[in-house]
Amino acid sequence: MFKKYFSSLNTNKKILALTLFAAFLAQIFTGILACAAILKCSNSVGAQTDNLAKLAEDTAKIAFQNRSKDILLKTTMQVSDSAELLLTQNENKVENLCSFAENMYSVNSESAKSAASNQMSGYVIKRSESAENNDDISVYDNSSLPEDLGREFKILSGVSAAAGSIYKSGDEIAGVYIAAESGVVYKSNSENIPKIFDPRTSEWYKKAKEIARSGQKSGVWSSYNSSSDSAKSHIVFSKAFFDQNGRIKGVIAIDLYADKVCNNVVGSSNYDDKYVFVFDNDAGKVISSHNNDDEFLKGFDSSSESYNNLISSLKNRESGAYNVLLGDEEYLTACSPVKKLNWSVGIAEKASVTNSQSKDIKESLIGEMESSKKKSGSDTLTIVFQFLIVFCSFGFVMYVFCKAMAKKFLPDMQPI
Repeated sequence: MFKKYFSSLNTNKKILALTLFAAFLAQIFTGILACAAILKCSNSVGAQTDNLAKLAEDTAKIAFQNRSKDILLKTTMQVSDSAELLLTQNENKVENLCSFAENMYSVNSESAKSAASNQMSGYVIKRSESAENNDDISVYDNSSLPEDLGREFKILSGVSAAAGSIYKSGDEIAGVYIAAESGVVYKSNSENIPKIFDPRTSEWYKKAKEIARSGQKSGVWSSYNSSSDSAKSHIVFSKAFFDQNGRIKGVIAIDLYADKVCNNVVGSSNYDDKYVFVFDNDAGKVISSHNNDDEFLKGFDSSSESYNNLISSLKNRESGAYNVLLGDEEYLTACSPVKKLNWSVGIAEKASVTNSQSKDIKESLIGEMESSKKKSGSDTLTIVFQFLIVFCSFGFVMYVFCKAMAKKFLPDMQPI
């Protein structure tokens, strides 16, 4: 019917009818596109929320890890400085004993009096330098010493009294030794030291003499493993002392338990869940760590590039902070050298501890964004609803307008 009526209209009326109909369709199409655009925008906000949260987590992770590594590096430097201080204190003890011995030699030796210490024992060695071991050592009876040895034995007995008090001044001290070129020996009475031995054959004695012969007045640090326990490391500071004519008279040394030195330094602070350890570059292993747990760095895949980089940094006495993959766990690590010894102080913390902070930020950010998203969704529905009201109102106006135009220009049109 509409088709028959439409075909009966003249051209102008046909154009008017099509124009009104096209305007009505355009309004509907525009409304559909507007609603789709609003809904797409809402979904896009949700996708951007996830991307932004991931970006925030990654950024926070890098920032927190860098901050943690800076803190770890500063901590290793502090531990290293504490170790240096403890070593310096023991150096000073030996230097004071050497000054005391030199003063004793410079005064009239006849005025020297024996000053026995129950912490020290003394003897005079008869054996020659060619003796192969301590079992070959023979000693004089202290009550019938040759005159010159008797005087020196008496001089050094006064030094041994001071050395005895030093021996008991710290639990890290394994022994104190006073050894003269003549064979006079005073040593601390400790279980780990042989009752009779010749210090002149020890590396620490030879190194101290070598330093003195080169014209230097300083002492030297050296290390050795205990004969009774090969896993027990010792460090020794030794220094030569002289008579009034500048001739080397002997060497005084202080022997320290390496693990106790480390524990006194490493165990002096609370490191929570961090691993603090001391790496002996000569031995190529961890000799002590926080809470006496020396298992750190053991049992890990030595083919790991990051593991080898850490070991290389420790051995090269480098100072720095690194991300290290040990097994399936990532660690943040830092290390600093101990200048007086061939040691490095290291500290490690599981990266998951730091990463959890960035995850907290992510969760917080997602929460905030989800809240904003819900509000945005609510606002979107409000906009759509308002748009529909306007759309329907405009559609009603268009309908009234079209109807009025139809009546005016298409008076013969019948209702459909």
